[in-house]
Amino acid sequence: MSFSTHSTVPIELLPGIGRRTARVLRSLGIATIGQFKQLPERVLIELFGPSIRLVHSYVHGQAVPTVNTEPTTTLRRSLTQRLRLASQMMALL
Repeated sequence: MSFSTHSTVPIELLPGIGRRTARVLRSLGIATIGQFKQLPERVLIELFGPSIRLVHSYVHGQAVPTVNTEPTTTLRRSLTQRLRLASQMMALL
């Protein structure tokens, strides 16, 4: 399934987006799937780690969502660190 960049579906309804990720995205002004689709993959990976790649691919119609039951080994960042990094990344766009 591919979503339009004009989609007004709330970001929380996207498979693979949990409460914490949705909260960070909303704090950046990303409230819909259409807005999420417009973000560059490299920015999303920097903010959320490589696991977000599957969600990004799904929004672009390139992957089927799956549930990963294995523990992740990505670096955990606090919400404050993510917001600071996100504002820096958005300033570069």
